[in-house]
Amino acid sequence: MNHLSAPRFIWIKKKDRVQNRYLAFQKEFRLATAPAKARLRISAYAYYQVAVNGVVLGRGPDPSNNCRYYYDEYDVGKYLRRGRNFINVLAYAFGPVLPWPECSYLSGEHGWLAFEMEVESSAGRREVIASGSDCLVRAADAWKQRVPGYTELRAAYKEYYDASRFGYEALAPERAGGRGWENAVELAPEDLKFNYSFFPKEIKQFVHPEKTPAAAYAVDGGFAYGFTAKR
Repeated sequence: MNHLSAPRFIWIKKKDRVQNRYLAFQKEFRLATAPAKARLRISAYAYYQVAVNGVVLGRGPDPSNNCRYYYDEYDVGKYLRRGRNFINVLAYAFGPVLPWPECSYLSGEHGWLAFEMEVESSAGRREVIASGSDCLVRAADAWKQRVPGYTELRAAYKEYYDASRFGYEALAPERAGGRGWENAVELAPEDLKFNYSFFPKEIKQFVHPEKTPAAAYAVDGGFAYGFTAKR
């Protein structure tokens, strides 16, 4: 059983062996009219953050195994418009070797992204916009790639990024032909280590107000240390 039908798996290359990989993806498309409604379904290994026309929608997926791999669904009709539109994704993969063997993730998988958006016009005309080789991809190089794993937690890599370069670097629309962009590579089933069956996630979205600190000194072990302008 598979609840995702149209998307193709994409990445920066087949069987990517780079560890601790952050990638920015962009899909540009045009609509003849503003849609009556639209739903975006998306999943990735191991993580994603997604935005439509610069509006950040959320992140995921929830941890799951390949036999019941979760995807997220977003109502995006109000963010779309007549003419040019953009889907931007920041995707992350550990790489084929997990930081620690005790990690509860899929060992040996290289990294992939898949999404599809079903758009319906006021006249009832339906169109599916999906991931494929027409998506653009580039390295999201605000993140430091060579970092250690969390030794206390036996979990993921530590995350170091240059905040002056990040912001919404990977989630803001950018004109095609910008520096570093290339066409994404479509992955065939034999390029993946596992066969996937997709299901909608079973945990409701946790909604909370977003608070931005004046400045961040460090984030470690789940704690953020914020400082005011005076300190």
